[in-house]
Amino acid sequence: MRISNVFVVASLMVFLCPGSRVRGAEDSLDIKALVKRAVRETIDSQMKAMEKKDIDGAIDSFHSESPYRDANRKILESFLKPFTLKMETQYLEIIGADDTYVYARIKYLTKKVEGPAFRNNINDALWAFRKDGKAWKVWASATLSKTFVDD
Repeated sequence: MRISNVFVVASLMVFLCPGSRVRGAEDSLDIKALVKRAVRETIDSQMKAMEKKDIDGAIDSFHSESPYRDANRKILESFLKPFTLKMETQYLEIIGADDTYVYARIKYLTKKVEGPAFRNNINDALWAFRKDGKAWKVWASATLSKTFVDD
């Protein structure tokens, strides 16, 4: 896996700064873990909001300038209305970063709790996150595959 320039520069800064607790290549892993935790918080927040049918809460996980924010609001308004869902992240890996974005591969389970016919499924997707204030927010996503699962 390629470690981005952001992680390398941050590692060098920590290595070169006197008084740093941890130095060397481990720092890029520490930074990656911090970013992964922040991304996970955004994902968890979105999924909890969707389970509660909280459209505003779910949309808040999207970057305020994402060109997909409004379209996702419309999709969620129609999709969530008839269903009560349970969502669970099954896999999350940060696969890269650049000066603007963090890229993650995410697999999540969506199960129907109540509502009309629905096929429970696992989505395997790539999501791009961009910093919005202090939080990493969803910029865009692309589904790689959807696997239907039994109850």
